[in-house]
Amino acid sequence: MAAISASQVIRGLSVCAISLVLLKFWNRFRKSSLDILPGPPSPSLISGNIPQLFDINGWKYHRHVLDRYGPAMKITGALGERLLLTFDPKALHHILVKDQYIYEESTGFIIRNEACFGEGLLATLGEKHRKQRKMMNPVFSINHMRNMSFVCCSYPVRRAILTLTTSRTFVFASSAMSRILHLLAIHTEVQKRLREEIREAQKDGQLTYDQLVSLPYLNAVCRETLRVGVFTIDLLIDRASAIFCGTLYIVRAIVETFVLKSPLDDIPGPPSRSWLLGNVTQLFNPRGWGFHRHILEKFGRVVKLRGPFGERFLVTFDPKALHHIFVKDQYMYEESTAFTSRNAVFFGDGLLSSYGDKHKKQRKLLNPVFSINHMREMIPVFYEVTERLRKVLKKKLESGPQELDILHWVTRTALELIAQSGMGYSFDSLEDDENFHPYSASVKRFTALVGGPVGFLASRYIFPLAAKFNFPRLKRFIVKQIPSQRVRDLTDVVDIMHSTSLDIIKAKQEAMASPHPEVAAEIASKKDIISILMRANAVASEEERMSDEEVVGQVATLVFAGMDTTSSALARTLQLLAIHQGVQERLRDEVREAQRDGQLTYDQLVSLPFLDAVCRETLRVYPPVNIAPLRTIQSLCLTYFRARKDMVLPLSKPIQDNSGKEVTELYIKEGTNIAVSIMGANCDPDLWGPDSHEWKPERWLAPLPKAVEQAHMPGIYSHLMTFLGGGRACIGFKFSQLEMKVVLSVLMSSFKFSLSQKAISWQMNGIASPAVEGPHGPSQQQLPVVMSRVD
Repeated sequence: MAAISASQVIRGLSVCAISLVLLKFWNRFRKSSLDILPGPPSPSLISGNIPQLFDINGWKYHRHVLDRYGPAMKITGALGERLLLTFDPKALHHILVKDQYIYEESTGFIIRNEACFGEGLLATLGEKHRKQRKMMNPVFSINHMRNMSFVCCSYPVRRAILTLTTSRTFVFASSAMSRILHLLAIHTEVQKRLREEIREAQKDGQLTYDQLVSLPYLNAVCRETLRVGVFTIDLLIDRASAIFCGTLYIVRAIVETFVLKSPLDDIPGPPSRSWLLGNVTQLFNPRGWGFHRHILEKFGRVVKLRGPFGERFLVTFDPKALHHIFVKDQYMYEESTAFTSRNAVFFGDGLLSSYGDKHKKQRKLLNPVFSINHMREMIPVFYEVTERLRKVLKKKLESGPQELDILHWVTRTALELIAQSGMGYSFDSLEDDENFHPYSASVKRFTALVGGPVGFLASRYIFPLAAKFNFPRLKRFIVKQIPSQRVRDLTDVVDIMHSTSLDIIKAKQEAMASPHPEVAAEIASKKDIISILMRANAVASEEERMSDEEVVGQVATLVFAGMDTTSSALARTLQLLAIHQGVQERLRDEVREAQRDGQLTYDQLVSLPFLDAVCRETLRVYPPVNIAPLRTIQSLCLTYFRARKDMVLPLSKPIQDNSGKEVTELYIKEGTNIAVSIMGANCDPDLWGPDSHEWKPERWLAPLPKAVEQAHMPGIYSHLMTFLGGGRACIGFKFSQLEMKVVLSVLMSSFKFSLSQKAISWQMNGIASPAVEGPHGPSQQQLPVVMSRVD
């Protein structure tokens, strides 16, 4: 590793410090949900209300703002930061009890306490804090208090007070004891009554614990003082110290990365290729299938990798660890800011860019439209669109077998299916090669534009800043100055996706608000996903209702999630059927036999065993998304989570660390990034056997291996992680399954598929996609197959 000069370190720290300050300035101007709250005016751009809030003589100011603005108010912090000050009982219940693991002590509070007191209760979070508290709880029990005696210290205090009183000095710390004595000096009648109660109780000698705590007036004096008084000591750091602390934080990050030992250091993993990028270029290489397979086979269920600037993170597919991440501790492991920020920039305020209560609210409104009952109602739409596909393909094959790009056709079909059933809108007539909506080409290009190492780094470092920078015109101006065709193409794609989504929602809103009864009746009868969502949203309570921006965001989210992933799975299935002609013939026979009495109903279609086996096996061995999306380092290939607190992650199978020690659980520090390998979870030889990486649909026609069932993989679908699990499971997995089965049943009954002579490679562009190999590597996305009619 090349040596880094002191001047380079200083320049780097200066850039980081300036960036942090600029980000704070943006906070002053960007729109915030707290802007609607009342609050005192900010007297300063630099310090906000901080000098008033932390003034050592600021009791009147606190009383004033509480009396004037009520139980919830907005306070302005340093450089325009918005702060919430509240004493609302319901809000406090959520913060301190119901959602206590979501609201945690600030990093500044923890760092300060660690520096002052060491790693005690006041400087720990998560599992570490609970462990310490569990050990200390018994010594603070009532039984232990009975055995404690404070006489040895109370009498010296009494003598000291007598001495201080004679010297006419009154210097006490700002504490509950000094406040009580001060108040008793003011209210002499209370003091007298308290003294009489205590002396009466002490007639028979020194008071026991039970006698002491049962004195009613002493108890009342203590309670009232603790109610009215405030004894929290606040620390005000002057500006020079604050700047030093900011720089210290950056230095600490560098030291932790390159100098200090991490709990992950002993976890085995491949060597880092680069100090700057770590293993990123291998992990996100479009042709990186070999690297993924290599690390999973060599290092097992838990692998340590290096990210940018030496960051350590984990890749895992251990079933027990996944259960904790997706189910048991799902609120401790959340999607990365990079993932949600990127999706917010591209798709708007939809399911893929929200988390917490907002995500749950959106999901609650969307769940009914993805139910089995609604799928039964949508199947005529699926058949109508797929029949159009069969018609155009038959026309192309009138003169005999031909080589066709089946990816082109299944992608257009998938878009039209989600458009018709999802939005009641048509993007494509499916009549010829040219007559299709530009949205189709835009979504098809999207994954390639945002994939790879460049897309990963942009998601990690650029999109989170872009999401916070709420100046659309200035952002667009800056983007236009970037001399990159890839950036310009991505901008065009996002513009088309957003404008189309906006047009669809506006048209539906106008129809719902139409004064003409026939128009309102038509929109009220529509069964597409967005129409049902908008009707449910209109009658939802204010608390559960989505904003217009959230509704618009669902359109692009549904199209993206429902088009590329399903078209990828369909294309892969058709290629596999072209390779395995015996499987193709068996599937065709099953479908044709079932179709003797006409078009299949929903229940008939989903009950075809071999069709179901073909779909399940394709999604097991070749999931469209290889590594899933959840927190921090995010790619659609890997699912990335980030621990919100220090956690212990148990393993179902012990691993050996670099020293040869057996490890059964991992200590995960707050902020650690975890990537979940879907391919590893779906093809684990310990669960599925030595042929786990082979495509064998017939394995689903017999009972699954006991190891698969006993592993309790948290996936929502067939013991697989293809559609994830828990609160972040794919909401449309039943929709995707139905789409695959309808399209395959229609195509199998009419066409035969054979391999083309062209070499095909599948690219890891977030969502797996096929491309024809050319002299200089893969060309544009295509999957040519030879098709012929069989009817």
